[in-house]
Amino acid sequence: MSDNEEITKKITDAGGQHAVTSRYRHPSVTPFVVGTGSKGVFDIEKVAEMLQSALTFIEQCGRHGQVIFFVSTRRETVDLVEKTAENLLLPRMLNRWIGGTLSNFKHIRGRVERLERLQREKDEGKWTKYTKKEKVLMNRELTKLESRFSGISTLENLPAAVFILDTYREKNAVIEANNAGIPIIGFSNANADLHVVQYPIIANIQSRDTVAYVLSLVENAYRRGASGGADKKAAK
Repeated sequence: MSDNEEITKKITDAGGQHAVTSRYRHPSVTPFVVGTGSKGVFDIEKVAEMLQSALTFIEQCGRHGQVIFFVSTRRETVDLVEKTAENLLLPRMLNRWIGGTLSNFKHIRGRVERLERLQREKDEGKWTKYTKKEKVLMNRELTKLESRFSGISTLENLPAAVFILDTYREKNAVIEANNAGIPIIGFSNANADLHVVQYPIIANIQSRDTVAYVLSLVENAYRRGASGGADKKAAK
């Protein structure tokens, strides 16, 4: 069985072929959908080809040690994205998109450095010189910074690429990435505009199994690149 045949089977088995109804479908997705109305499904063979193109790019990023920044705020599958990013030791933004993350990176990096400085001083016991009220305020600031920026503490420069789960939802992240000239790997349903994404992946992202499977392929592709292409077998 070829890689594309396996991908086709796995996505179909997971229910990833189901597209949103034509009422919500973006025109750019039309060539990849078979059927109309609520009976429309993705042409999985075309989806597999599209996915392979994205995986090739991801593997190249891994081979060159380039950073992919993971973005998703979908509560239903945010844990899957977090696990993938953590496994690859790559930065992620999961609670909500913070405006300026890419377009005003210098400011965002300053907030990360503030987080690191506060945490370091606390760990080293340097807060003993502050009053009880000052410590409460500093702890409050530290907690707030952690919730916003802990996932991007390793992002010292703009990333080589951004992986976005649900580009329809994360429009601001898409705009900032495009304005910064950063390639987007966009995993979305049929309601997303494929024209604003350099490496689109389309499937039923309402299906947790589909998302999990695609993310496993993403992780394997990056690892394969990082290890020099040693393991060329797709995720089972």
